[in-house]
Amino acid sequence: MRIAPRLVVYPLLGLALLVGAWAVHHSAADASWLSRQRYPLEALLAAANVHCQGPDQVLLRPALAAARRAGSLHSQIVYVAPGGQVSRCTSAPLGQSPDATARYRYASLTKLLTAQAVLEALAEAALPTTTPLSHWLPALHQARDARWQQVTVDQLLRHRAGLDRLRSPDPMTRHGVAPWCPGDLEPLQRVELDFDPGTASGYSNLSYCLLGVVLEQLTGQPYRQAMEQRFQLAQRGLAFIDGPYLADEVGYDFRHSGFYGENYHRWLDFPALSSSAGLSGTAAALADLLHQLQHSGRLRVTDYAPIEGCRLERQKDCYGYAVFPWQPDPALRVEVQQGYVFGASSLAVLDQHGGVLVWLGNGSAPQGQAAGQLLEDLYPRLLAHYQ
Repeated sequence: MRIAPRLVVYPLLGLALLVGAWAVHHSAADASWLSRQRYPLEALLAAANVHCQGPDQVLLRPALAAARRAGSLHSQIVYVAPGGQVSRCTSAPLGQSPDATARYRYASLTKLLTAQAVLEALAEAALPTTTPLSHWLPALHQARDARWQQVTVDQLLRHRAGLDRLRSPDPMTRHGVAPWCPGDLEPLQRVELDFDPGTASGYSNLSYCLLGVVLEQLTGQPYRQAMEQRFQLAQRGLAFIDGPYLADEVGYDFRHSGFYGENYHRWLDFPALSSSAGLSGTAAALADLLHQLQHSGRLRVTDYAPIEGCRLERQKDCYGYAVFPWQPDPALRVEVQQGYVFGASSLAVLDQHGGVLVWLGNGSAPQGQAAGQLLEDLYPRLLAHYQ
């Protein structure tokens, strides 16, 4: 029996209209919805668009697949071996060239260098890390919360100063509200701590803003000037971000960033964020700087003892100086700093053998936290690399 064409065409047309209406509805409610649906295909097509070089590229190449799963089609990853050999991989979407020279926002990887600078300046001044913050900010003796008098530089460095951005609003990243730190510290006297200093860990951008203030007091220089003088940032291609994108920056992918898009920088005060999330550059530039500090015996951010009771097998159970220690296997301990700002994710790993690894991505994870996902992927291969 012959089926009339209309009996086939009409149902298919109806189905197409329903699918179209469904897509239009979701796109109208969420402008990035359609691009998120395309992302898995774009990631698949980009799988072969990778450029690697160096003796340990076999360690890095799979990490770019993990980076694509974590929302970044553009990525840079660099590993400096204990002996100084450099390996790197760079990826890009199909039709674009992988670019190892593109600038990325380091986000909280900046905290590594802020902590390093403060630790160096303290040593030069012959001051211990247990020096109280009130040594530089005597007004804290009149603070509403008397516990501020107990806060030390060591606690600020380790995110144990009583501040936790998950318990109370982060004054550094409030939408459209200019942070009072570092320009006007008078409101600090009215801030209530979230827990007794030294008794717990709580990640805090404000802690690192205050460390920037400490560095200024120690050096007698504005924070950015002190950092430039100490690390020669400009000659390394590192630069502070003031908000808008620089000409050599990678294009960022905001489809998984939620509320914020490419104009997000209008709502954040990047000069105020200088000491907690202000730097930018390439993965190679940061990895090289960290390796040089380590090779010269100058690196201080890993020179600490974990807090008693810290469970090293758990990520972020406690912090060292900016970094957190992680050791899921007895054979390998790593010190980790992760970073995120809308449209950019980052990861730095310093291992017990002296290796340095830095990853920068131009997106955020479709589900979960991109740097954490990449760390989970990297660790077993890094463990096998050293065995």
